[in-house]
Amino acid sequence: MLSMDEKIALCKKEYEELPNIKLVANKTGIKWQTVYWYLKKDGVEVRGDKALYGSTKDRFAHKGEEYIQKILPSAINQNLYSFQPKIDFLIGDKSLEIKSSKLEATKVNRWAFSLKKQKKLADYFILLAFDSEGNDVIHHFMIPNELLTENLQTISISKNVTKSKWSDFLIPKEELIEFFEETFKF
Repeated sequence: MLSMDEKIALCKKEYEELPNIKLVANKTGIKWQTVYWYLKKDGVEVRGDKALYGSTKDRFAHKGEEYIQKILPSAINQNLYSFQPKIDFLIGDKSLEIKSSKLEATKVNRWAFSLKKQKKLADYFILLAFDSEGNDVIHHFMIPNELLTENLQTISISKNVTKSKWSDFLIPKEELIEFFEETFKF
């Protein structure tokens, strides 16, 4: 039988690999409540899983973050280190904030992105414009923070992207990947 210190070490090790309390509990045979208590006792920051427990908006944002992780594998996902981090990714010494929006298929036909919480924190905003079902990324926009006005809190982009003032920041996926993967190589 393991001592409490050994159980804590085991839970900590498993949580580092599987950042999900229930999965750790299933793997170790220790009840999830006790896994949680052991981790907190050892000073481990326990994170929630917004893909499972977040709001509809959080789950959709998670989809955009997964997409970016897939196309920019060297970007370090800050969600792995805390629940609802202030910034989504770090790549080199630069911070990326990912914003995802579904096309609002109304008479307006636009994408809307909220920047207000991260405006002063992110070096770059990557805006992912999904189709109206939220299945596929139609457009990528990359905007350096310095090029945004200080009081700007939201960006609204018309479906007719070429007539939008934000069209200057439209970037093909391949160029987005090349920029971050080449410019910020370690």
